[in-house]
Amino acid sequence: MTNKSAILTTAAGAALAVTLLGACDPVTSSSANGGSTTTPSTSGSSTGSGTGTSGGTTGGNSSGGGSGATGTSGSSVPRCHTTDLTASFTVVKGSAGAGNIVYNIDLKNTSSQPCTVYGYPGMLLLDAKHAPLPTNVQRSTIVAKTYVTLIPNGDASASARFSPDIPGPGEPTSGACEPTAAFTEITPPDETTQLVTAVGPPTSVCEHGGMQVSAFVPGATGPGEG
Repeated sequence: MTNKSAILTTAAGAALAVTLLGACDPVTSSSANGGSTTTPSTSGSSTGSGTGTSGGTTGGNSSGGGSGATGTSGSSVPRCHTTDLTASFTVVKGSAGAGNIVYNIDLKNTSSQPCTVYGYPGMLLLDAKHAPLPTNVQRSTIVAKTYVTLIPNGDASASARFSPDIPGPGEPTSGACEPTAAFTEITPPDETTQLVTAVGPPTSVCEHGGMQVSAFVPGATGPGEG
């Protein structure tokens, strides 16, 4: 379920966060659940960093690539802006095992018009007082980037896999590896403002906030979640 309590923060309040955007890869057109559809990309490129740094997010630039998509009808579908969306970050039930767990990142289109997302989310973990925590997002290759067109009330989702209990280098070997993440900032692809949503349930993210995060796919369930 989407957390309707997600709120918009300004770019000035999230100086550590930047957007994630990948190059436009050719994809095939298909239908999808959750009121979303994939559409073929055309051309263009954009650069972005592959990994984040402790206390920040990973991201790319907003220099034109991925700003929209050509839909199957041939009409132009604009990209989803942060103000068009709500977000949630919730555990995938039954995913815990072998020192790893998977959380689902969901974006829902709350506007009255279709819009498109393409690529990866930006993220910044926050504690219960909304103070930044170490965050190191790495792009997973579990699924290729694809344009996802969200109709009103439609969803696009990504998966975040991480360890909540196996400490990385320099982390405590007893007790929590990192402070508990109670909230997270999520930056939609190609955007520079963030959505803040609760982490459900709150959790430590070991390896200095290390997460393997997928690209967005259509629907309310991210890739590899069952």
